[in-house]
Amino acid sequence: MKTDAGLCPRCKSPQVVGIAQSIENPTSIMKCAACGHVWTPGAISAQPVRARLTPREAEVVSLIAAGKTNKDVAIALGLRENTVRNYLVRIFEKLGASSRLQVAMHAARDAATSRNEAIHDVMSHLTGSAA
Repeated sequence: MKTDAGLCPRCKSPQVVGIAQSIENPTSIMKCAACGHVWTPGAISAQPVRARLTPREAEVVSLIAAGKTNKDVAIALGLRENTVRNYLVRIFEKLGASSRLQVAMHAARDAATSRNEAIHDVMSHLTGSAA
């Protein structure tokens, strides 16, 4: 299966192919034909989504995660559909994603992590205050 998965995170070569995908694990395993590096898209960075994207790209991601089409995103942000497509290309590359679903999953994981960190901070504060 050949896919356009952006650039190799190691050597930045565009010669990237998908080498495995299953129903149980819909994330492809990617391999760089130039250097042989193998990785799973989305595992490229543990850095939060919001830290890897521009504010405008983050807006696009939040609308995509809400199930909006390119046309819906364009209308909501006052952009042309082609501009939204260009944003998505850059977002896919930055997140190591190969589908809108993977972008939405990144956003959901990031939101859950943020909520968990906030809960931890509150609990730490309460525990520290009570002692």
